[in-house]
Amino acid sequence: MRVPDVIKKCLGFVGLRQSNGEIRWGGTAFIVSVPGSQYSGYKFDYLVTAKHVADEIAGEDAVVRMNTADGGFVIFELINSPWWFHPTEASMVDAAVTIFAPPPEIKLDVRNIPVRMFLNDKTIADRAIGIGDEIYISGLFTHITETSKNQPVMRTGNIAMMPDEKINFPALGVIDAYVVEARSIGGLSGCPVFIRETVNIPLSETPGGPETRPMHGLGSMYFLGSMIGHWQIPRSMNPALAEAVNMGMSVVVPAYKILEIINQPILADMRKEIEEQRRKEDAESAFLDPSLKRPPMENVFTQQDFEDALKMASCKIEK
Repeated sequence: MRVPDVIKKCLGFVGLRQSNGEIRWGGTAFIVSVPGSQYSGYKFDYLVTAKHVADEIAGEDAVVRMNTADGGFVIFELINSPWWFHPTEASMVDAAVTIFAPPPEIKLDVRNIPVRMFLNDKTIADRAIGIGDEIYISGLFTHITETSKNQPVMRTGNIAMMPDEKINFPALGVIDAYVVEARSIGGLSGCPVFIRETVNIPLSETPGGPETRPMHGLGSMYFLGSMIGHWQIPRSMNPALAEAVNMGMSVVVPAYKILEIINQPILADMRKEIEEQRRKEDAESAFLDPSLKRPPMENVFTQQDFEDALKMASCKIEK
């Protein structure tokens, strides 16, 4: 099934610069867009990846590569980027976010995932989303990285389990998670997972009501969560296997857990502070001019606004 651009173009590839200057790519990140208050018109962007990826690159010469509108790519440095984790379950929610505020002159060919696309309990109930619905996974294929720009690999599968309780994933413990059936590989850690609802098409009237047929590929698309790992078949099951084989079952951090990170008080307060600062600047620039000539106003929300308001580093372009 052909997939929309938001799935193919929401990615950045995460890597570590080696001592010889080369970059070893090994993870995926994506951008989530959060709207400001109802009438402000502002939006705030966050780079999201798996917590175990953020832990691995913390303090290292880390970078993220994103495609640009001119057909190339740009590399942002992440070495000074602070990461935020889940406020109450940091050890069990394998997700991390950092502020993403590239300079406005950099034109990226990247689609942000809006929070309105996040799957939640209401949507699950209203759209009857459940086991068997199609899922789409877009991420880094570590065997093909020496390309002129990011070339994500697309994998498809279906929801295998949507438990109404926490499940045991030995790498983390007892966690909130979805289970999907799709072959997982290295490099997909931190990548976004999307789900498409199944639509029931009326076929004909019957005494018991209209007969319907479920049709895949027609429903709306939602952000399910972030891929963090998978189960492997133990080598002891078949000594002839040279390496562990993926069972096909992968675990996904639910979208609502990522939203809990983004909406934790410290980040919510930062957004309010920035909006308040911008409102004050707009108010100071408003005046009556008897000459009817108003000087031009800058209304671009730049990286410098983030740095001045939050007194923290954000993404920097590789020199």
